[in-house]
Amino acid sequence: MNKTEAMKLKKRESTVIFLLILVNIVLFYFLMGKVYLRIDCTQGKKYFISQPTVDLLKKIDNKLVINYYYEKRCKEAQGISQVIQYVDDMLQEYEAKGNGMVDYRREELSFENQNHLEKIAEIEKLGVKKVALSQSEGTESKSTLGFSGIVLTYKGKTSSIGVIFSDAKFEYMLDVEISKLLGLNNGRVGILVSSHEKTLDKDFRYLYQYVTNEYSDAEVIYSPGAIPEDISTLLLVGGETFSEFDMYKLDQFMMNGGKMLMLANGVKLNFQNPYGPPASVTENQVINMLAAYGITINHDLVGDNESYNPVMQRGSIFAERMRYPMWVKVIAENINRKNPIVDEFNEVNMFWPSSITISDELKDKVQPLLKTTNKSWSMAEDFKIDVDSYKYPVQEGKSQYLLACAYEGALKSFFKDRDAPTPPEGTELKGGKISEGNGKLVVIANEDFISNDFLNREDEIYLILNSLDWLTKDGSLIKIRNKGKFSRPLNKVNNLSMLNLYKNLIITFTTVIIPLGFIAAAIGVFTSRRRFRKVLEEQFAEYSEQPQAEETEKVEEEQNGEE
Repeated sequence: MNKTEAMKLKKRESTVIFLLILVNIVLFYFLMGKVYLRIDCTQGKKYFISQPTVDLLKKIDNKLVINYYYEKRCKEAQGISQVIQYVDDMLQEYEAKGNGMVDYRREELSFENQNHLEKIAEIEKLGVKKVALSQSEGTESKSTLGFSGIVLTYKGKTSSIGVIFSDAKFEYMLDVEISKLLGLNNGRVGILVSSHEKTLDKDFRYLYQYVTNEYSDAEVIYSPGAIPEDISTLLLVGGETFSEFDMYKLDQFMMNGGKMLMLANGVKLNFQNPYGPPASVTENQVINMLAAYGITINHDLVGDNESYNPVMQRGSIFAERMRYPMWVKVIAENINRKNPIVDEFNEVNMFWPSSITISDELKDKVQPLLKTTNKSWSMAEDFKIDVDSYKYPVQEGKSQYLLACAYEGALKSFFKDRDAPTPPEGTELKGGKISEGNGKLVVIANEDFISNDFLNREDEIYLILNSLDWLTKDGSLIKIRNKGKFSRPLNKVNNLSMLNLYKNLIITFTTVIIPLGFIAAAIGVFTSRRRFRKVLEEQFAEYSEQPQAEETEKVEEEQNGEE
């Protein structure tokens, strides 16, 4: 083969290789358009939809259309552009996992475009809300209107998420709306506060706001006798003001398959009367009813010597943190990781809680949720709630107490061996008495932690909302609610000196040890490469010297031969 033929062959080979590369690129883009593939390396898989969502999408038997609308200027607002991208990514996931039943559409609209104004007015009627946005231009800041919301359509019905300017709980909110459209809701939530001194508006206003924000159709109820038929779950705080007829209606609600989140104090604190006893036993018929079921809220106060919240007290000059074991801090090791209500929690605060005792009949069926440490104690009389009484650990603690639990199963009526009470005048008692039934309960022996004075931490709020989810649904959405919520406390830190030690170790490791490690590794790699190069040079020097010596000998022999 001459040189010209070799060059032609090489040219043909290059052309074939180029064409094969081009075909591979086209095939790659074609397949990527058909195959949906994403990798999420974030903790908690924030950018992947959860398995409960996948299971929910499998229940769709008709086309579900998800329309995402946002105003053009939202992409220019600080932080919101990332939310828009996140929502878009997640809705693509919904479409990909929807087995052809989910149709996702994204539409960017603008107030400045006259052709978009009619569409904007239309989606406003469907629930998408305009919100004031702040935009920064250099050193100036101005306010403008924008919107970011979703409208869902399914079998002629519509639902919406009116405002989406945060990625927090987005998947949860969307799944709730999809569940409503699919008709998967298990009734509504009723909120009932029964106390001689506390009211929903005055003492539990924040609780009401959080619950109604999650359960928009929740209804405030003023007595068990007025529970609507479509209420399946009751959030009950207290129970001191109920009459005998109220108790009968509440009991029959449970016998008919009702579900209840019960929060009550076994001991009432007497802050309003400085001249009376500091605390007294609560007169509460609901506590008696629960005891008949097998779950007893004891008339005691629990203190924890090992894990508690200090109280700030004004000293002679500065405010001091005083030990106060009556404000119990339930830590991670005493939270039931097997129950979805609390399995994501690392800490829950209880303020003047009581203990719970479970009957032998239910002991193996009740799921404990929260417990104290084994260095706890309880007071059933001579109650002391002042801070000075606990300035030093004079009360020895050797026990562990149950503070919250969950139960699902058979219940025996509180009125099983009693006649139904006479209804109030003008009230008709419908149906016969049910003596046994199946109910679902979450019992928390404390109501102070949800009052306006204390309900300011996410974990306590989530304890209520997760409990309602577990009661009203199957509990699968709880995992989605907690998605992206992480807490990494230093649980082993017992005092400030230990905390500072941990902090110093972490700072030293990240700022000194790691850089020094990289420098040492670089020096090691440099030294090894230099040593290796030197060895190679020595070896090649030997090989190059040997042929040169042989050639010199050969030349000398030829010269000798000529002579």
